[in-house]
Amino acid sequence: MACKWLATLQCIATVGVVLAEDKLFKGQSVVSLDKAAYEAGIVMDKPYFVKFYAPWCGHCQRLAPTWEQLADKFVDKDKVIIAKVDCTEEPEICTDHEIQGYPTLKFFKAGQKKNGEKYRGSRELEALSSWVLEKIGSKKPEKQPVEGLVELTDATFDAHIASGKHFVKFFAPWCGHCRNLAPTWEKLAEKYASSKDVTVGKVDCTVHVDLCKRFEVRGYPTLLFLQNAGKAVEKYQGSRTLDDLSNFVDKMVKEDPKKAVPTESAPLLLTEDTFDSEISAGVTFVKFFAPWCGHCRNLAPVWTDLARKVDNAKIAKVDCTQHDNLCTNNEVQGYPSLIIFKDGKRVEEYSGSRDIDDLKDFVDRHAKDSSKDEL
Repeated sequence: MACKWLATLQCIATVGVVLAEDKLFKGQSVVSLDKAAYEAGIVMDKPYFVKFYAPWCGHCQRLAPTWEQLADKFVDKDKVIIAKVDCTEEPEICTDHEIQGYPTLKFFKAGQKKNGEKYRGSRELEALSSWVLEKIGSKKPEKQPVEGLVELTDATFDAHIASGKHFVKFFAPWCGHCRNLAPTWEKLAEKYASSKDVTVGKVDCTVHVDLCKRFEVRGYPTLLFLQNAGKAVEKYQGSRTLDDLSNFVDKMVKEDPKKAVPTESAPLLLTEDTFDSEISAGVTFVKFFAPWCGHCRNLAPVWTDLARKVDNAKIAKVDCTQHDNLCTNNEVQGYPSLIIFKDGKRVEEYSGSRDIDDLKDFVDRHAKDSSKDEL
């Protein structure tokens, strides 16, 4: 090579060329970055998508083949570099970038040294590819928004369904049945665009993974009619023709929401914007968790079951990877942390078994005490 890695500061200006032309890749599409290479690489004239990982991490191991496929997909495009940092070998890099869990995926613009944008979507190849294309400006122009069709996200979902009735499609862009349904769903949205009784929406489950898990979406497309702030849910299982979908909507619109039976219930997903208001009255049992935490994943179905069985308190959850200040303020020191609140005040942290009966007994005791206080 004309110059060794960082032998002189002048090498930084040409390191991008060196990477591409001097076989630093060693036949691999994913670039492994050490301290010297990372500091040089992120000032290149290309953006970087970096996976911060630990070899012992199960999620990292499962992501590894997908990450290789992603790199293979972009290796000839010459517009972005797919890279990785082993945090067990390069702890200083990971500390500098505030890596708190594995894997953490961050996108850096050309010349950007710090504060990469954290990827929070699905780890499926299609979702990762789409996001990268969007970041490097190569994504196909989005279609014009369809009148009446509400695109819901983690940030907007709860506020949108807080009142009224809503017919929501949970989908994945790669799903053939979803693509077949798309034009019919758009026509349905246009038909009810001016309605004051119902909205028609959609949720991309490759992007808003937690939202789809919350409603136990196990296949695509899943069509749910929501009312009573999502406490009453009816799954549509009929034909996907426009007429049949319209007849279903008309029937549900005429139904008295007070008579609607909550066929499914899900833990309330709290954010920094909604936390204080949601816990301000009554008893609220909150799970503070991180998606990468194994114990949290094991608890998830039990927590959903608890939400179904408890009718005298709110069962809620907070994703600490997205709302770290909220978790810090509530003195969360490990995951999952289960804390009961009464009328906006922290009462007790649960330390018992994570058996559904024990959890329910704990909630019932506090809810009963709350009722006595009111008397």
